[in-house]
Parts: sequence; C-alpha cells; structure tokens
Amino acid sequence: MQLTPNFSLEELTVSDTARRKGIANTPTAAHLRNLRRTAALLEEVRALFGVPLQITSGYRNPQVNALVGGVPTSAHALGLAADFHVKGLDDLAAARRIRDSGIVFDQLIYEAGRCVHVGLLPAGSTLRRQVLRQPGGPGSPVLPGLEPEPAPALAAVRPAAVVPAVAVAPAATVVPATPARASPAAPLALLPAEVRPATRAVVIARDGLRLRGGPSQDFPARRTLPSGTVVHVLGSEGLWALVDLEGDGQADGFMNAPFLRALDTPDEVTAPAAPAAPAIPASPAPAPGAADITARVTPALVKQTFPRATPLSSITANLPFVLAGLRARQLGDRAMVMMALATIRAETEGFVPIDEGRSAFNTRNRPFDLYDPGTTVGGNLGNTEPGDGARFKGRGYIQLTGRDNYQRIGRQIGIDLVVRPQMANDPGVAGLILAQFLKNKETAVRTALAAGQLAKARRLVNGGSHGLDRFTDTWERCVALLPA
Repeated sequence: MQLTPNFSLEELTVSDTARRKGIANTPTAAHLRNLRRTAALLEEVRALFGVPLQITSGYRNPQVNALVGGVPTSAHALGLAADFHVKGLDDLAAARRIRDSGIVFDQLIYEAGRCVHVGLLPAGSTLRRQVLRQPGGPGSPVLPGLEPEPAPALAAVRPAAVVPAVAVAPAATVVPATPARASPAAPLALLPAEVRPATRAVVIARDGLRLRGGPSQDFPARRTLPSGTVVHVLGSEGLWALVDLEGDGQADGFMNAPFLRALDTPDEVTAPAAPAAPAIPASPAPAPGAADITARVTPALVKQTFPRATPLSSITANLPFVLAGLRARQLGDRAMVMMALATIRAETEGFVPIDEGRSAFNTRNRPFDLYDPGTTVGGNLGNTEPGDGARFKGRGYIQLTGRDNYQRIGRQIGIDLVVRPQMANDPGVAGLILAQFLKNKETAVRTALAAGQLAKARRLVNGGSHGLDRFTDTWERCVALLPA
C-alpha cells in the first residue's frame, strides 16, 4: 500500500524483530493516519536531498515496541516517527542539513552510528523542532544539539559604528566561499551597504536572496526571500548579515549583506542617519517580513474558518498534507496559506481530496462527456483521447482537471498523473498538487491578493467565479484568525 509517492506502508512497518517473532506489525486505523503524516514528512526530507532514503525503522505496534525496549509513549509506537539513512551521505551530515532546512518536525535525533530519527506529535499539537543527539546505544541519554561542542558565541558577531553607505556593484558582486566556521567578524563598517545592528533592511536582489544557516555559501540555504522583503539585522560576520525575520530579536540565519539596503537606523544611534532608501513598490512578493506560519496553523484554528458541517476530524487528517505541500513550494507565508485554505473551502468544503461530482456542467449523456475531445471544454482542457473527460475529471483539494493539467503538474511534482490519475486524490499528492498549482500562478495570485481583488485571485485558480462566496467567507475568517 502506497502512503505517499515514494513511501509505502510496507517499508514503514518492516521490523526484523516482528519477523523473527512471527508478529504481525499491523497499525490501527488511527496509527495508519499517523503514518501518512510521517510519510509526508519523509517526502519533504527526500525532496531536500533529492535522493532516496533507506528506512530502518518506522511503526512498531505495542508488542514489537516492548520487545525492542521502546517506551510505551514512543513516537514509533504511534506511527509518528521513522529512522533512516540518506543515500550517499553520513548520518551526521544529513541531520545537520535537515536541521538547517525549513522542514518542520517535532524531534530530529542523530543516533550516532545508527541512524537519523525524525518524529512528529499527534495532530493538533505544536511541533517543537527539537534537535538532539544520542551518542550511546538504545536507552542511552539524549542530549541537546547534534554535536557536543557549543555553537560559536554570538559575541563573535560584532556591531560597529554607523558609516555612510558606499556604492555597491550590481548583482555581479561575488562573495567567495569561506570555511564553515569563519574567522572573527569584520566590523560592520566594512559592509558595502549601510547595514547596521538592529537596523531594518530590505532585500534588493532582483531574484531574491537566500537565507543560510551560517556566514558562508558553504552553509545550506534555508529559504529564498523575495526582493522587497524586510529583515532586521542583528549583526555581521564578514560580508554576511545575521538577520531576524520576525522582529522578535531571535536570529534566523545569515544573508549576503551587499544585497540588503538599510531602511532605518538603530534606536540608540544619535548620529545623523542617512536618508532612508526609497520604498520598494508594491510587488507580488510576500508582505515585508513575511515568515512561514505553517507550524502555527492548527486544525482547531482552521476549523473556525470553515462551516460547522466540516468535520474537525477531516481537517486534522488532511491539514498536515496541505501545509507540507505549501512548505515544499516555499508558500508557507500567511497570504498563501490563506489562499490555499480559501481555495479548499471553495473546491472541497469537506476538507478531503475528492472526485468531481457529475453535474449539468460536465455530463450530458455519459459521465463527463462534456469534457471529452471534440467539445469546447475538452479542447480547453487538452483532452485528446476518448474517455479523457472521465479519466481526467477534477480530483484532489483543488480539483485538478484535464489532461494538460495532469501532465504539467505531474511532471512538476515527479508523479506520472497521466498514467495514474487517481493518485491526485492521495492526501500527500493532493497537498503537493494544490501547492504546485498556486506556485505556477504565484505572481498573479500575490498581486491580486495585495490589491484586495479576491474575485481575480479565485478566477486564477478556477477560471471563473464558482465558489467565490465560500472562498471570500473563509478568506475573511482567516484574516481575523490566522497568526501574522
């Protein structure tokens, strides 16, 4: 049984202990739902590396869990954890890269000499993103961090005096890669842009600017922030600025300082400040300072944006796949989360991926014959073979429809949806389809949303105004309820 495109139930329930003891390591229905969430998390990990994962342990039923020495509350016993190796990479390097990514987990554990472990909490719980190590064998102490040596002291990131801005070469400026642990910080006066501690700065790189886990191109990119994004600069190391994305004083990573332009000066600076840079015109990029909010979007919160008739159980079961898809396509900011939720409300109000129903719009004599080749709608959908109307009817959270869409989106997410169109109703696949569809229209959607043109944003997805009242209702509820 396939849980997600790359992970099966069989590989997430395999157990040498169960095999030796003749125990059927079969999950309950509730644990199977958890395993789907775990498989979706593993899809994110696999996408991060672009290579297969070797699963060494997944679900363990109570009997198997006891035999291997697991505690009764183990995430493995709930179907909420997996141990694995990344093909071609040692476990510590793999764990570091997952730590530095934007993947949301509850626990990441480097089990020295054995595996990498990722785990979740029951649906609706706030994931803690704990990073741990277990240098001994099973049952040994679990310690904070991946390595025993402490991280470099923040004191190495030094402030300096305010200096005038100097000319910055256009995007041709190249910052040479430096060792992972750079030498002591250069004064901020050496930065080629007026970027100072506790200063707001705006991204001016035309194609966006990468946020990295450390002050070097050797560190993996956590995400790319579009031009116009505002960040808070906490300090610097060489030509790299240590930035805070949310304005809460907590460091989120490093960015290449030549592609940041100061917007104001620190409160404590009394020297005359240089004129603020001109405001960046409104663009389809996320709002200034926009951050990924998916870890704070809970089923209970989403339930309040849907009608009373939409079951909380459906939201609880499916929301993790929707959010995982958005994260995979870097659409986890507030505006795009609201767009996704409002789209689901308009298309599949029950918050489950479903087949399109028959109606006067798609059926005349036989199911979905109005979508078949030779019809106006069928031609617009790219349907070319007899039976394409029913074969490529609407499916998923977003109601993907037509051979052209199945072919294009399938190619983009790495699944042959033309050969296996029913996969569009798999929750994990459906979440990625929704995100990919929005990603393809991201610029136009963001522009419409920024202008308050909800009807246009809806039309970009649906092609018309079907479900606009439902879309608008959920959008407005999200505006009032979702975290900023």
